[in-house]
Amino acid sequence: MNLIEFIEHRKEIKKPMTARAVKMLEKKLSRLQVQGYDPDLLLERSMINGWQDVYPHDSCKYQKQGFIEKHMDTSWADDFRKSEILPERVN
Repeated sequence: MNLIEFIEHRKEIKKPMTARAVKMLEKKLSRLQVQGYDPDLLLERSMINGWQDVYPHDSCKYQKQGFIEKHMDTSWADDFRKSEILPERVN
């Protein structure tokens, strides 16, 4: 699961994200990651439930990883950063 898939999900439910909303979501996921949540699981849970946002939940916490792995893994945003999906409005 990654951010691009979530952006596509938002398009499919007819709620496309603006470029600003995407940046805000990326910051939110980063903050939640520092708190011990796995961004991939948060995005997956939101898509499964048809939500427009991500919400922290205990089932989405990391399973006993070391500090470095937990706080340095940003793979959930890698594809997004490599893409050129940031126009005025993500359609």
